Amino acid sequence: MIDTTDNKHLAVWDWLMQNEDIKRLYFNFSDTKNGNITIATSPANAALKKYVNGDKLKAYDFALIQYKPLNTVDVNSEENAEIMFDAERLMDWIDEQERKKNYPYFRGCAVQKVESLPNMPSIAGMDDQIAKYLFSCRITYLEPHR
Repeated sequence: MIDTTDNKHLAVWDWLMQNEDIKRLYFNFSDTKNGNITIATSPANAALKKYVNGDKLKAYDFALIQYKPLNTVDVNSEENAEIMFDAERLMDWIDEQERKKNYPYFRGCAVQKVESLPNMPSIAGMDDQIAKYLFSCRITYLEPHR
């Protein structure tokens, strides 16, 4: 049996699944169906800071991609603004978790902060029915010298 307690990817997954609005969560790959949310990891996990005792301050960076409906029939409708507002709710949830200090469990590490990096999602793509909303997140944590 594989020990997954050191798996930061699963820790982030489990933490995000605490959000009751997330029904279909995927890791790095998904289809573009309305309501799907994908955790897209960033390749860097380098130390932000190294301490003389060997501890390292590190960041787990990832993007959250949300697929939402798009009104292309009446592009000047309030509906698209409402959909953007709905996409921002996930960012608000992450900010709320920071205020509550409710962090993913990174075994052996001390999570310092969780943050969404922009102030709103950007539209990263669209077709005639679905828009792809994306924003980046960072989990800053202290990894002790072992």
